Amino acid sequence: MSRGRYFTIPQAVEAYPGVLTERLIRRLVHERRIAFTYCGRRIILAETDIEAHLEANRREPAPTPMSTPSARGGRGRSHSTTAPSDARHR
Repeated sequence: MSRGRYFTIPQAVEAYPGVLTERLIRRLVHERRIAFTYCGRRIILAETDIEAHLEANRREPAPTPMSTPSARGGRGRSHSTTAPSDARHR
């Protein structure tokens, strides 16, 4: 099975700018939350393992709320068209 390209930690940071930092990768490796390989003392990450980690942590956007009075900016009270009962006004 081809694992794609292999990256050292600095190379992975360069390949995924704004997504991965050296500190994040080292923390993920320390916590064993991402697959890695030692090559001597160097930590090597496969491109497919990085992609799998990113995909596993992907979150879909929340569904948009239905059209409710609070979603339209109202205070959530329904405005009744019927007259108030006489019992409340005595």
